[in-house]
Amino acid sequence: MTTQKILTRDFILSFFAQFTSSFVFFILIPTLPIYLASKGSSKAEIGLLIGIFSVSALVLRPFVGRLLLRIPERKFMLAGTILYVFSSFTYLFAMPFWPLFLIRMIHGIGLAFFSTASFTLIANIIPEARRGQSLGYYHLAINFAFVLAPYLGMLLIDQFNFNILFLVCTALSLCSLFITTQLSKPQGVPLENPSAKKQPFLSHEAMPSAIMAFMVNVIWGAITAFFPLYALSQGEGFQISDSFLAFWPSCMLPALL
Repeated sequence: MTTQKILTRDFILSFFAQFTSSFVFFILIPTLPIYLASKGSSKAEIGLLIGIFSVSALVLRPFVGRLLLRIPERKFMLAGTILYVFSSFTYLFAMPFWPLFLIRMIHGIGLAFFSTASFTLIANIIPEARRGQSLGYYHLAINFAFVLAPYLGMLLIDQFNFNILFLVCTALSLCSLFITTQLSKPQGVPLENPSAKKQPFLSHEAMPSAIMAFMVNVIWGAITAFFPLYALSQGEGFQISDSFLAFWPSCMLPALL
């Protein structure tokens, strides 16, 4: 029996594009709340500015999924990484509240475009018999970024400043954009499945899993948004090694799931 290959050129390219884009997202998790607090944002404003990123991504994902029936995944991935580059660079100039609120929304739209399209691409280019295995391997790109990025982010703001942090985010976003441009161009337009038009916009079968994911992420989101500020409030002389070790269990949890 012929072995069905997983590690194709497009799989590897998409893996590293996912890794670099995820790195940008996760490097801001412990650092952005500290940045906002240093600019005088209230706790309510910090919660909104952290949360609007995921809200904007959440709202758009179903629409992006529908459009992927007719538009190649590569185009959405390119659009997402371009928005990542724009957002990461604009963090240098946007000040709380409303300018940064808009930038966070745009950044979330980039996440909706890229991540939805990238997982769809992997599902489409891998033989069906090995689809679950390939998606498991592909998700490691996110897990690796989740483990490494928070430490690097805290290290950057401890040793340098927030401008350097945002420049690193911009560089990583540019890397993701470059890698995405190297993906194979689709041959023609994807053919839309006529049965897909008859399916409801929201799947009832997916609702139980969606509700469980919502409950888990409400807890996770609240902790990650305010844990860095809580850790810093525990006393003067709080060092980067302390913040990383305290934050490490939160980083490791998704890698173990």
